[in-house]
Amino acid sequence: DPGEKTALSFQVRLGGMGLYQVTAEARCKDLLDKESFSTDVSGLPDVVMVLTERRRVLDVNEYTVFDIKIQNKGTKEATNLKLSAILSKNLIATDAAGIDTDQDIGRNDETGEVRFPVIERLAPGRTMELSIKAQAKGAGVGTCKVYLEHDDLPNTKLEDFAHTTVTGGAD
Repeated sequence: DPGEKTALSFQVRLGGMGLYQVTAEARCKDLLDKESFSTDVSGLPDVVMVLTERRRVLDVNEYTVFDIKIQNKGTKEATNLKLSAILSKNLIATDAAGIDTDQDIGRNDETGEVRFPVIERLAPGRTMELSIKAQAKGAGVGTCKVYLEHDDLPNTKLEDFAHTTVTGGAD
């Protein structure tokens, strides 16, 4: 009826990232109305981090390796990934590997902190594997906490935790 409004809905399936334009047209007798809408579909990085230890039990002065697997399951590259770890006082980092760069890996034996150089980008569908080799210096539970932040996760850190039991020796 004249002056009445009717809302109609429809669904559109978008085929991936890109700019999409939808034009809707309404007609009746001598009247015509037409409007266009644009939708810009952009991707997102979806970064997942998993930390595992190679040895669950070791003696004082023995070594274990903490493996860090970072994967981008998203549709956009992740940028400026900053990775750090903190080892418990009874473990000391002796080596780190996995980043192909000339920059050194930062290590502070007093605080147990290990800092990897910034990873500039991780493409969608790609996986990166890093590791920290640690030596047991005292009995007890040895822990490794890993933190990861990147540009698309401002003010938030991904965290993971692994541990090993160190036997023998004095605290």
